[in-house]
This record gives sequence, C-alpha cells and structure tokens, in this order.
Amino acid sequence: MLPSELADILVLQKQCMDVMPAPELYYPLTEEELEESFEYDIPLGVFVGDELAAVAVIVKNRGGDRSVALAAGCAAEETFTFDAVIVSPKWRGYGLQKILINQCIELAGKEGIRNIVATVSPENSHSLNNFLKSGFKIVSTSEKYGGLQRHILKFDTENKS
Repeated sequence: MLPSELADILVLQKQCMDVMPAPELYYPLTEEELEESFEYDIPLGVFVGDELAAVAVIVKNRGGDRSVALAAGCAAEETFTFDAVIVSPKWRGYGLQKILINQCIELAGKEGIRNIVATVSPENSHSLNNFLKSGFKIVSTSEKYGGLQRHILKFDTENKS
C-alpha cells in the first residue's frame, strides 16, 4: 500500500465502526498511528478493482505500545503484531481477513520472523475464528486499549502453532 492511500484506510475504518454492533469490538487506529505505520511497518491491502476492500496493519518487529509481543511472551524483534484488520462491510464473508492473515504468515517466513501476534475481542467471533483456523492460539486474555477485554493470540512460524 502507498501512503497516499491513508485517507482510504481512514474512510474504510469509519465505515466499519459505523456498522459495529458494539463499539468495543474494534479499537480504531488514529491517523498518526497509520502515518507511523507507513514509515516503519507493513500496511497490507486487498483491492477489488480500485476499491480498498480490506486492510491489515502489521507492526514490524519493534517495541512500543502498538506491539503485543511482550504480552504474548515474545521478543519484539522476532515478532509481527496485527495492529488492525479492517474488512469493508460490503466485502465481509469473502475470506479477505484470511487472505491478509496468510499474506502476513508468508511475509513473516520470508523475513525470518518467529512469531505473529494479535488481539481480538472475545465477542468478535468472526475475527477470532479466522485467526484460530489459521493456526493462532490464545495465550492469554487481558485488558488492553483502555480497559477493553482482548484475547492475545500467537502464531509460531517455526512450529506452525
């Protein structure tokens, strides 16, 4: 993805937030966080024609508030963190989140990254099931993002578990 697509990501995120049955299911990224990710991390997009249908923001092997590596018992320099996964309401049910997860797993393998971690609301069954079906395991459940309950999920690229 290109930095010029940042506005498209923000629009997509707002569209998703507007149809969330409960606002605590997703913790949105700020414009500043997205700008930071275009500089340091890996934004992945799925397009249908010219339309941005889904996006994942992967924090690339670095520490800080946006990395969940330590919460999952991993070294930050060996870990990718799914900071956000957003799928357009129009394109849900087409397996786009799984495509993004698989892209991240493939990229981690190419870059020698040992772990991939994510947080998911226990109430977000669709997202949680996509991660679990992709081989992620729940390693803990705790409060994140100002008191929201989140499962911490981990994928070990070396053991595929």
